[in-house]
Amino acid sequence: MRKTFDFGESSGDSGNHKKRKMRWVLLVIELAILAFVVILLYVELKVERIQKADISTENLQVTEEDPSDSAGVTMDSAEKSRSDRTDSDVPTASQDQYREIALFGVDSLEGELSQKTRSDSIMILCINETKNEAKLVSVYRDTLLNLGDSTYNKCNAAYARGGPEQAIRMLNSNFDLSITDFVTIGFSGLTDVINALGGVEIDIDERELSHINDYQLTMSQELGCDYTEVTKTGLQTLDGLQATAYCRIRYTYGWDYRRAARQREVMYQIIDKAKQASPSTLAKVANDLFPEVYTSYDLTNLTSDISKVYDITVQEEDDPSSMKNGVPREEYRIQAELGNSLGDCVIPRSLTDNAKWLHSYLFGEENYTPSDTVQEYSDYIDAFTKDAVPEEMTEADHT
Repeated sequence: MRKTFDFGESSGDSGNHKKRKMRWVLLVIELAILAFVVILLYVELKVERIQKADISTENLQVTEEDPSDSAGVTMDSAEKSRSDRTDSDVPTASQDQYREIALFGVDSLEGELSQKTRSDSIMILCINETKNEAKLVSVYRDTLLNLGDSTYNKCNAAYARGGPEQAIRMLNSNFDLSITDFVTIGFSGLTDVINALGGVEIDIDERELSHINDYQLTMSQELGCDYTEVTKTGLQTLDGLQATAYCRIRYTYGWDYRRAARQREVMYQIIDKAKQASPSTLAKVANDLFPEVYTSYDLTNLTSDISKVYDITVQEEDDPSSMKNGVPREEYRIQAELGNSLGDCVIPRSLTDNAKWLHSYLFGEENYTPSDTVQEYSDYIDAFTKDAVPEEMTEADHT
């Protein structure tokens, strides 16, 4: 007798179905784990591409705001002293939360960013985190200052001697600042950032035209790339190499003061272009920037700060060519040939007055009293350079 069979799901088929379902679940889990591993490897590679510096805040001489104590303190103490002061003679602006970041542009193409190279550009970016405002100030590279090691020389030598740690210590100790973070970039990195943003708008004058192309020629040979000659004056879009060359010009009226103003002008343009850029463009900028900087930031903090560019208002100068946003200030400096290894220097007259101006401009501290350390440095520089003969700035190129 022929038997009939029930083709419904048997207990064996049910078991096979469960096994197949379990294999799919395991496959999905394995793919998720693989994706997670790939992401971790990607992030790790990104982190390794950043030349991150591990610097000790104890060696930065972070300055406490209380003028009766000029000793270096920890970052926590410094932040508390600036944000929580209640002195009756300090304006309300000092209650805001500030963060100061040192920006160094070094005379390097593809090479050393951490040390053994003088800082071609020194800027202080001060962010008022309470009001989402920022200000930018240059420190002239040839300024005679204490290098943070009891010696006096042009301040750009601090970076060459002890890298960013000594350069930050130099800035903190001479101006009573609380800098703990920095970003260093070379010519190649700056070029790539500007290119990623689509260039910057700069007004070129007749005196700058030949110099910008001379610098381009030199850098293109060293970087092994082509360059596009700037052929006209007036407002125009400069690509990365052109804008970097523009930042380097110092052989016109205004000497290094004008060069520092050009560097700030390009920085303002970079920030403006970043504020107009899409998140994907900023991501590309970050991607290009990471392997070409040396910084105290880790990847997360650097990316976070870049993303805040949309919310921060930068107080730009009405006319950077007026050369106002730099220290030493014109009314508190001379330029003179000091001879020997020092050569031609920018000399503070006096350092205390320059520190007062800086605190007034950056923090709104109109009645700021510099620390004993700044007063000591100021007295030494005044005595050392008392016989210096001021040079007169002329239209002639300065060498």
